[in-house]
Amino acid sequence: MRSLRKCLDSSINAVFTLAEPLPPPRLPPIRNPWLLEPATELAKRIAHGEIKSVDVVSAFIERITQVNPLINAVVDERFKEALEESQLVDDLIARSDESQRHEILRKKPFLGVPVTTKNLVGVKGMLIDVGLLCRRGIRSEKDAGAIEMMRKAGAIPLAITNVSEMAMWWESNNKVHGRTRNPYDLRRNAGGSSGGEGSLLASAGSVIGVGTDIGGSIRMPAFFNGIYGHKPSPHIVSNSGQYPEIVDVQTEFLGTGPMCRYAKDLRPMMIALAGEENSKLLKLEEKVDLREIQLYFMREIKDRSFLMSPVSSEVRRALQDVVDHLSKLSSRPAEEKYFASMSYAFEIWNNLMMSGDCPRFIDVLKESGSSIGNPVMEMLKWGTGQSKHTLPAVCLAVGERFYPSKESETSRRYVEMGIKLQEEFHNLLDNHDAVFLCPTHPEPAPKHRTPIFKGFNFSYTGIFNVLKVPVTACHVRLGESSGLPVGIQIVAGRNQDRLCLAVAEEIERTFGGWQDPSGKS
Repeated sequence: MRSLRKCLDSSINAVFTLAEPLPPPRLPPIRNPWLLEPATELAKRIAHGEIKSVDVVSAFIERITQVNPLINAVVDERFKEALEESQLVDDLIARSDESQRHEILRKKPFLGVPVTTKNLVGVKGMLIDVGLLCRRGIRSEKDAGAIEMMRKAGAIPLAITNVSEMAMWWESNNKVHGRTRNPYDLRRNAGGSSGGEGSLLASAGSVIGVGTDIGGSIRMPAFFNGIYGHKPSPHIVSNSGQYPEIVDVQTEFLGTGPMCRYAKDLRPMMIALAGEENSKLLKLEEKVDLREIQLYFMREIKDRSFLMSPVSSEVRRALQDVVDHLSKLSSRPAEEKYFASMSYAFEIWNNLMMSGDCPRFIDVLKESGSSIGNPVMEMLKWGTGQSKHTLPAVCLAVGERFYPSKESETSRRYVEMGIKLQEEFHNLLDNHDAVFLCPTHPEPAPKHRTPIFKGFNFSYTGIFNVLKVPVTACHVRLGESSGLPVGIQIVAGRNQDRLCLAVAEEIERTFGGWQDPSGKS
């Protein structure tokens, strides 16, 4: 079955290669060195008066105007307001002495640095249409909780980035703003639903961003675009001010978290987003001794080889190299672990997502003002170009129509299986310093439109949302043959986020981190 699935994937890729057979243009080279510094380093230089916040913000604005016509990541901007806010930062620093500047930086670790976020996280006055035609032009009346925290930390909101329709698919494409492209190969997927954010960060149009993740929406874009993203433990970072609003059990599964070009910005962003009390709860300020970490890993989800693409050799090698390196640091031998119920990762994710008093996707669409009364008829409308929705959204509505109800015996069985898997991971990771490494996705960024034939591949990320554990997607390298980013994800026990972040920083130090997609750095 594995060979059959591999053959099917190769055939799909071959067909879609015919649509765009020629290599696309590369991104323009990065000329301004400020675009190549971590956000925390930029903030230090701004606070010390070495550079101006106005100049830093201007550099990112210029970069966005260069790359966005190619990648289609930014859907709304506040360049004028950001420049005005950056001037206020420069004025503050100009009238402060050295001790005052030190205190300002202590309170505002991202002083004067631009931050971007996706088109479902509220930024006052900015678009929050989530790619729905019926919401075209709707703007947020206030900042989301996460944006409030980033402003408090000194960051300046700069732009809003593209998402999949209603943030419910892993390719960022919708009927309002179109399709976002991967900066390493414009013919390929940038991921979803935070795909615009991942693409912009990798293109050096941003250095830090805020994403959300309920099935891998931070981690898949981080993987596809060669950056870093962290899905926090539940209830650590505020999910307020987002659309659509997540309710009931899904609030345990949704994580709002940092997306960064540099792993060293992850922990400071988590401290800023979590706030003082939750940062203390997570012990984010404590140093992690990698020699004391117990390492577990999984190479591939077994026994579902036809539903999911095989893990590529490039991803396998990246995982093995990380395991080998961390094993040399640790005083404890690495252990390979498999869980039988992981084979049903999609079913577990889907049924736990629909448990409790959670609305269906089709109901959320209706509340938003867009009705899919008969999903099968909507599919026919899509086939004739008359639907107001993308194919993944229509397929999801059709799937809901025919999937077993949450009251069914089948659904109850998968929910019970998920609860048991939660307990297994709790027993494995929660009682000591331990991390679990596995692929973020089976293959590097696929061609546009092909995810519809590979829908179950997101199971590698989605399962950890319903297990309610923190996870970091970590870039390792560019693939030897594909030239595309490959990486892994790092899982820890609940509220052990600091372990994920420390391992990500070590991987960045060892393997080199983000690489310029223009090939010029």
